[in-house]
Amino acid sequence: MIRKLIMLLVPLTCVAACSGTNQSEIFSLSSDTRDLYVSPSKASGVLDSSAECCQYLSEISYTTVDYNQIVEVDLDSAQQAFPFTTGKSFLAAYELPKINQNLPVTINSLIGDTLFAPTIALLNEDFQVTRVITYSSFNYVEAEYFRPNMMQMTFLVKRAAALENEKEAYMLVYSTESDRAGSTQIVHPLRTYAKAQNKADPGVADPFIPHSALGQLEVRFNDANENGVFSDTPLVGGSSTSKVSLEVSEQQIAPEEPEVKALKASEVTSFDRDTAGVGAKKATSVSQERLSEAESFYNQLIKRYVAEGDIGKALTLVEEAEAIGSKTARETFVEAVKSN
Repeated sequence: MIRKLIMLLVPLTCVAACSGTNQSEIFSLSSDTRDLYVSPSKASGVLDSSAECCQYLSEISYTTVDYNQIVEVDLDSAQQAFPFTTGKSFLAAYELPKINQNLPVTINSLIGDTLFAPTIALLNEDFQVTRVITYSSFNYVEAEYFRPNMMQMTFLVKRAAALENEKEAYMLVYSTESDRAGSTQIVHPLRTYAKAQNKADPGVADPFIPHSALGQLEVRFNDANENGVFSDTPLVGGSSTSKVSLEVSEQQIAPEEPEVKALKASEVTSFDRDTAGVGAKKATSVSQERLSEAESFYNQLIKRYVAEGDIGKALTLVEEAEAIGSKTARETFVEAVKSN
């Protein structure tokens, strides 16, 4: 079910009075979304009781999206459930715009009492996997004003490929069984409130949010990005010290279709787990052409976040850009700060 998103806000008046709250009290959920943030065990029960939509990737029902579009979706029993090799999962499935240029995509997973930890799979026209972006590539975005806590990832869909079988035509967002067993630490709302009010940090412990089979996503296709460029690496996500995994599992993400040759892991681009912030191809360096394209896109994002006052994220982008060889990111940041 795709519908208007009800934001998960932390009312400041409530937070100010919640110094002794437990986890269930520090998140404000509307009655329209509360059923998405039930306990992980209850969410797993909803998934277990949902019938599988199909057996093969080509049988999934894909929603067609436009070049500039924001899609808001609840991942619940109204969505398709698919038997991935990493575990059964509700999913969001999209048929990407048929354009001849690369497409920036941002995925936000909204945080309430629980969190849907996304994995992204990109497929070509023959429904073969070209890339898998794991949850470890996502970046935590702290709540601010009317923006809720979320996990965020921005990457580029490869549409301007020379070879047809390299063009990414479909996108799946789902969760793995192993990720659903984990949790993610966020900034306590009392600390967020204190920061917004320029008050002393209350010193409360930051909570860990358990992962769930249910959740809410916001998917932005080319939102506020006029010039798409392609990079094999995530452009936003992870941190300069985190280990990022962008590799396809040794197994297929779905059962092999009888009429389609299975795509082996060795046939798909793999990435080094030890790369800081962004993934670099093993035993290779970023080509000058791709560096120039990625550098241009990083600079656009740096200017955008400085203009929005998000200096922390802009600095993170500077570090990520320099990690792949950018010589202009820091200068772009300094000039953006001067002009704002």
